[in-house]
Amino acid sequence: MRPLDSHLSGISAPVSSSKDVTTLLSRADGCLTGGDYKAAVGHLLKVIELDPANTDAHFKWGLALEYLGNDAEALEHYDAIIIKRTTVENIEIQKKAFLKKHFITLKSKRYDKHELAIGYCKKALELDTHYLYAQNLMTETLLLLHDLPAALEASTRALEIAGLDILANDKTVKSRAHMNHSCLLSSLAGKLSRENKPDEARSCYKNALKSCQDAIASNSEDSFYHNEMAKILYILGCYREAIEASTRALELSPKLFSAHFNKITAHLELNEISLAESCAAVALTACPQQKRLFVLQAKLLARKADASDNSTDRENHLNAALECCEKALLLDPSYAPALEEKDTLSNKRRLERSLAARSVGALIGRTRIGGPAIISVGRAEVEEAAAAGAGAAEPIARSHSETPAACIKP
Repeated sequence: MRPLDSHLSGISAPVSSSKDVTTLLSRADGCLTGGDYKAAVGHLLKVIELDPANTDAHFKWGLALEYLGNDAEALEHYDAIIIKRTTVENIEIQKKAFLKKHFITLKSKRYDKHELAIGYCKKALELDTHYLYAQNLMTETLLLLHDLPAALEASTRALEIAGLDILANDKTVKSRAHMNHSCLLSSLAGKLSRENKPDEARSCYKNALKSCQDAIASNSEDSFYHNEMAKILYILGCYREAIEASTRALELSPKLFSAHFNKITAHLELNEISLAESCAAVALTACPQQKRLFVLQAKLLARKADASDNSTDRENHLNAALECCEKALLLDPSYAPALEEKDTLSNKRRLERSLAARSVGALIGRTRIGGPAIISVGRAEVEEAAAAGAGAAEPIARSHSETPAACIKP
């Protein structure tokens, strides 16, 4: 790669070479679209030789380098754009260059770099105070930092910009502003819930739902929006509506695991075991090897065991549930929810076998010698015999589904 020491010499391309520059930029665009990033760099190098100050070439060169995994050199090209004097002609590309630096900084996944990333958003907003894309990114980065007060301030400003007529046709960026606000309010509601303020939390979730609905009104084709609405509806106890929102999310993204998960848990809350089981089967096909799904399936099978009046069926369901836990642990041997569910199911199965053994003994004692063999013992018989033979058994706790969030009941 060539150094950038002469790229900003201020020399513009001669008129005679302007056609060559246009042709080379067009070829570079084709290479970028086709994924031939090295060829794109070759064309852009020739553009820079003809026109060292060409900001479009620097920007596209930066993109190509990012795709090639060379973020350090890409930053040099974005800096080459930023240090130029801002004019009406180059302000748009300068705004984009600041945001490219923002994204590269976030790639490091180092929280100590997030403040720097926010600074690039602010620089872009200094060039254009109505740059909603940058305002949205700043809100999202502040949410990553869990700085809820600053994020709320940034999100409120984003909604102000989104309400301006100048953005009437930009529905995607407007919907993102509303969705960011919904996610922020959900985070605040979760915080209030943890502080044992259920009424305030519920009110906050309702406001989050309204912002989510506003986002969908602007962009109804984003599966993430419908899935987020399903989560909020679930927390508010609106399980039927949550199922509808999850279903819409899956129509748009059939492999969106969290939508499958939310739909199954909502069916379980409505005690619709068969529907939950059908949804789980679809989810296992669409999203195999998901440890959370295996644990959820274990809980579903445990629920089936609780509902059965046949000891053999209960035993089979518990065995299948334990197998699901083992599958989750194969993916992650230290996965706490799977370990906890396995322990719960093992205890339940031991108690089930103990009750069955006691009941068989008690029933045999009351059965005439030479009478029919006892093949299966019903739940009522198990509990009756256990109570008669060894005192009343402890009730078996019902297995509740893993939920997307702490549920605040209506």
